[in-house]
Amino acid sequence: MVPGRFTRVARQSPERSANLRLMKRLVVNAAIMGSLAAGGLAVQATRIHDAYGAWRLTATETPLRLTALHREYDRSHLPPTSAPPWGFESRGQTDGGGTILAPTGLKERTPVVIYVQDGEGRVWSYGLVGGP
Repeated sequence: MVPGRFTRVARQSPERSANLRLMKRLVVNAAIMGSLAAGGLAVQATRIHDAYGAWRLTATETPLRLTALHREYDRSHLPPTSAPPWGFESRGQTDGGGTILAPTGLKERTPVVIYVQDGEGRVWSYGLVGGP
């Protein structure tokens, strides 16, 4: 080996070593917290998808799939109307805040079609899944 500047072993100062250890701890903790947050968001999105049929973090006023009046309904592919049809009354709310409209006078029977009105006044139609 040639004597000179390459023969000395470089040593870090104690402060620099402490700073590096602290930085490593911060990076590891940030990675753990990020993984936990991503896992929580994934669980919430999966729960909403299973319940309402859409990949979201919160329930909407007019979900794709709706459990109402003890039955399941799917939203139709028709565009929304601006007013509810005649002969329908309010029978509850969706988890997202939409108003469920069912035919008047069908308290004991299961309606085949229901409507949901959102906060903007649009009315969406839903059809019963399965038979009555």
